[in-house]
Amino acid sequence: MTTNIILYSSKTEFKSQETATALLSVNYDELIEPQNNLPEILFITSFPPRECGIATYSLDLIDALNNQFENAFTCSVCALESDSEQHIYSQEPKYILNTDLKNSFVKTAFHINKDTNIELVVVQHEFGFFAKKEKEFRYLINSINKPVVFVFHTVLIYSGYTLDDNARALIAMCQHYELFQNENDLGLINTYLQFIKYCLQDNGLFLNYVNTQKEFTEQNFSENLEDSQGRAIWALGYVISLKNVLPINLSNEAEKILQKALPHVNEIYSTRVMAFIIKGLHYQNKKENLFLIQIFANRMVQMYKHEKTSQWHWFESYLTYGNSLLPEALLCAYLSTNNDEYKKIARESFGFLLSKIFVDNKIKVISNKGWYIKDKITKNVVGGEQPIDVSYTIMALAKFYFVFKKDEYKQKIRTAFNWFLGNNHLHQIVYNPCTGGCYDGIEEHNVNLNQGAESTLSYLMARLTLEKLVVFDENPQYDEKKIKKASI
Repeated sequence: MTTNIILYSSKTEFKSQETATALLSVNYDELIEPQNNLPEILFITSFPPRECGIATYSLDLIDALNNQFENAFTCSVCALESDSEQHIYSQEPKYILNTDLKNSFVKTAFHINKDTNIELVVVQHEFGFFAKKEKEFRYLINSINKPVVFVFHTVLIYSGYTLDDNARALIAMCQHYELFQNENDLGLINTYLQFIKYCLQDNGLFLNYVNTQKEFTEQNFSENLEDSQGRAIWALGYVISLKNVLPINLSNEAEKILQKALPHVNEIYSTRVMAFIIKGLHYQNKKENLFLIQIFANRMVQMYKHEKTSQWHWFESYLTYGNSLLPEALLCAYLSTNNDEYKKIARESFGFLLSKIFVDNKIKVISNKGWYIKDKITKNVVGGEQPIDVSYTIMALAKFYFVFKKDEYKQKIRTAFNWFLGNNHLHQIVYNPCTGGCYDGIEEHNVNLNQGAESTLSYLMARLTLEKLVVFDENPQYDEKKIKKASI
């Protein structure tokens, strides 16, 4: 479902005889007297217990607004009903608009205009709500003499489920369970794990796109899916790494899926995919697969040596997306193999990257509007910064901090996380405290207000990494290298 927001204002007066007649039927005793001096936002929306995604969305939004701004304004509801859909509410709406009754539109407009507390009306709009009542709905909107905000909800006919998002969600929920041992996480972990299993094909490769009918879409056969392969292996390895705290059936299932995905991975040469796979195999912590870590790490070392100059310490001739994955993967390879060359290049390359993206006590990740090219003067591109790159940087910084215990990494973690909270060139929040979601990034002059799964999961992974940092600092005996080598 997609959502668009439009502001509308009307000062239309009541003029028609029909309106005047309808108002005669209004019971003035029903008018709500102002109860306090706080401004009020009225939501015209479907509302639970009505079984409707918009109803649930509105309830969650109102709860979040009340929680964050209880001393600034209040929220109330005008619930949408019909002759065939009427409910008993646990939270009584202020008004009820029966869309099958013409007079209900008139009465609702009258009540809203008479209520001096209401200063803004928000309409959660979906065309099916007002089917065959378009005229009455237009009358309602034109009659309201207060600002009106429309939130347009559209059901996507071809809704994109993906292996990518489920892999990220699996990692995030495992992070949460590792920290808080919340039993409610286990059902979600199993759901995401089963989705990954469903995407694994008989040839050991994963497909990425699944529609609502659980069919694999044509996109799977027209796009390069190697990144998806890598993310899946990373997620599976992360599940396995928690076998001491997760139910054994979950870690065993992840182990089986991962092993089925390995036969052809050594044919992969994409830098970021190799990095994902190294991370997954490092977390799997299985002696029989160390040779694969070495294969991929050695390839990355050769790439680094080929591109390195006195002014360029990187694996490729450009900095693009997901850059922090690469040095983090080599550090994971070091932790698994004890190869000091991996450690040296990991630190050197990460230091180079950090020098490019941390400026003036802010993080400015490489823009998707212009890559950073070796031996070229790169324009100072503003905007095009995405949460996923900030999240990857935070996760890599945490890994380096856990291993080397250098305060500079910890300080940069907090600086990077504050990007979500407004420490960016726009000085605007990217995390939305009202919905719990995350905006899709920052552009030159504005925040991208879409809140996609990738962005929200990126914020969540970054936030949980920050939580783990607190646990780490409270347990100085924690040693990442010793823990990972123990079972090998």
